[in-house]
Amino acid sequence: MEGYEHDDDTYSEKEFDREFGRSLAYKIYEPNLSGLEGDTIEELKVLLCNFASEFDLSPVDEYTYEDILEVMDIYCSAII
Repeated sequence: MEGYEHDDDTYSEKEFDREFGRSLAYKIYEPNLSGLEGDTIEELKVLLCNFASEFDLSPVDEYTYEDILEVMDIYCSAII
């Protein structure tokens, strides 16, 4: 998406959707050639760092993990 955000003024909405869809399809259907795994790992690292900076993970024990999962669900649903 980042590569298309800079050029969004030159595409109509329909052209943007088509080009972005093609790029995304290529990443999905050719994961080894497209670098999908690396891109996904980087995005997950960013998400984890953002989450960890907003939520103190130090008191994690068998009683708090459900609370952490709930906060993670709330955090991830807010991003989407």
